[in-house]
Amino acid sequence: MNKAIGGSTGTARIWIASALIAILFLATLAFSIFTSSSEANRFALHGQKQMVAAEIQRLIEQAVTQQAEIAHWDEAYDKLIAPVPDTGFARKEIVDWMLADYGFTSAFILRPQHSVIEFSDEGMKQSKQTFPAFSDLEALARERFLANADRVERNPSSASAQFSPAYWHAAAARMIGGRPSLVIAQALVPDIDPAQAIGRSRLDGVPVMIAVKPITGEMLAAIAQRHNFFSPVILPAGRQAALPAEISLPDESRQSSLILRWIPKAPRPVVLRHTLPAAGGMTLLFLLFLGLLTRRHADALKRLAESEAIHRYNASHDALTGLANRLKFDAELDARFAAGEDAPFALFCIDLDRFKPVNDQHGHEAGDAVLREIARRFAAVLGERGLVARVGGDEFVAIVDAFSDRDELCWLADRMVEAASRPVPHEDKLLQIGASIGIATAPAPARNAAMAMRMADEALYSAKGAGRGRASLGGLDQAA
Repeated sequence: MNKAIGGSTGTARIWIASALIAILFLATLAFSIFTSSSEANRFALHGQKQMVAAEIQRLIEQAVTQQAEIAHWDEAYDKLIAPVPDTGFARKEIVDWMLADYGFTSAFILRPQHSVIEFSDEGMKQSKQTFPAFSDLEALARERFLANADRVERNPSSASAQFSPAYWHAAAARMIGGRPSLVIAQALVPDIDPAQAIGRSRLDGVPVMIAVKPITGEMLAAIAQRHNFFSPVILPAGRQAALPAEISLPDESRQSSLILRWIPKAPRPVVLRHTLPAAGGMTLLFLLFLGLLTRRHADALKRLAESEAIHRYNASHDALTGLANRLKFDAELDARFAAGEDAPFALFCIDLDRFKPVNDQHGHEAGDAVLREIARRFAAVLGERGLVARVGGDEFVAIVDAFSDRDELCWLADRMVEAASRPVPHEDKLLQIGASIGIATAPAPARNAAMAMRMADEALYSAKGAGRGRASLGGLDQAA
């Protein structure tokens, strides 16, 4: 009887030990799943916040480019800075074009020596009132223009490369009329010789153009759809407790007054949905289901990795053309210089000629079709020799790694010019544009990224000055 009791006790101990092992395994497995899914949530949200911030910056850059079509135009300067502005020009180019086509709701021309001109969908009116809500951005845009003008005057040889609207605007996301909006301030500058433009602007007191573009629900919904989250909303900053899924919207003049908040689609439910059923079964059939659990968990992590890879790709590539964007281009350019003098390369700055008339005459869909086709052609010409990136509306750059001499670079650039010059078919039409290219080589004579960009820009302006539709190679004298 004692043996029977002892046997039962031993069996019970084995079952107890087995149960404890199963419980310990389940606890370890549950802890691992919880920790990995929590880390997956954190990592996914961190990447999502970076990509949403990049999307907002893209909206700002798009608004700046659209506004610059008026703000950096000699005819607009002459028509709007005159004591009596041209109302017909204002209605056609600002009210009917910039406001109606690009989604701006209002614009203001702040003229130090004359009245303020206000534009809305109701038309144009002049006013003596000031606009304190924009005064800080007005002052910052004017300050940046004067600083840029001072740099250009100190170094006239680089004026064509450094004198650009990119240096004299200020942007902010603010609540305007109860609606979250992008407010862009740009110095109003004629598109003429830099020295003359600076002189005229100083004489007129540096007029500034303010443009207001609402951040619409459609814009936020498009961002949410691209990056797989829900219910984006813009709220005043500081009035509610901070949440993980939010970013401060940019304001270049003062502390951010708006936040963008959303509901993320966390990967944890996906991980749990694929692992918990297998984990329950493994408490009873540990050895049998071990391989199944490992495979299922690996599948879940693989899907997460694939999702993150897609997000990382989208963050470093242009959504319209699929080429690398400015973020990836800057990283690749820095990497080339970090490689040292044993790895020479060349930088192409490419500007499309006659692209704006295509947009104006045939619409933005035609313009997008042209950009996609030209991007495809450029990538096909360059092939495995390097990298092509789109860094602006109609601006491209290329890094060329494999070349034997300067003649080969010129030959390659001529092929890209020829590729851009071939008509692009679109809706039974043939759309004709062209391209101009500036070339710089590195690490000699260009010794760093800034110098390479400057030399390529100067060569691009030289190509444009020589009649467009050609390539120009930066000379050794530019390295000085």
